[in-house]
Amino acid sequence: MKRAWARGEKMLWAAPILFGVVALAAKFGPDAARRAMGWPQVLSTSPTNHLRNIALSADGTLLAASGETDPIDSTSGTIYLWNAQTLQSLKPIRTNPTGKRGTLADFVTSGLAFSPDGKFLGAQRHSLGYSLYQMPSARLVWRKAYAEYAKFSPDGKRIAIGLSGAVTILNVVDGALIRTWKTSNGSNAPYWDTL
Repeated sequence: MKRAWARGEKMLWAAPILFGVVALAAKFGPDAARRAMGWPQVLSTSPTNHLRNIALSADGTLLAASGETDPIDSTSGTIYLWNAQTLQSLKPIRTNPTGKRGTLADFVTSGLAFSPDGKFLGAQRHSLGYSLYQMPSARLVWRKAYAEYAKFSPDGKRIAIGLSGAVTILNVVDGALIRTWKTSNGSNAPYWDTL
């Protein structure tokens, strides 16, 4: 004859299952509930992150977002990446891996732009300059001086970066200088159509 389990024995066997269910619910529950109700999925960055920039690759496969945290910490300026079709989070790009402190401008990543083929992502960080990353590995390809504007050529082989009328066209793959010039009126407008 089998004896009935005591309450303590039941809890001993049920605890791991209960903890597993709670862990799964904490990880997937909110998004699953939102999807079931037809609500959009929430993409999370850092709890204190203020979103400043967002970019979508031309083929619609990659999504990037960046901003700064409040208070400023080593995660400020991080570029968060997702698969734009599944919304699966990808490895973020830490633009401040050293964690050094500076002014607010030093901790803001802006100007996110994907190349037309989606193989590169450009981003501006005040203290670091304009950086180009290879996608989807997020490997830093090259870094140049600060730029207010940037635009890829339609074929994705060149990029123009500009600052207060100085325009520089670079080779995307290696950052090699192709051409530089200054406009007489301080405008960056002419180079947008010359790529």
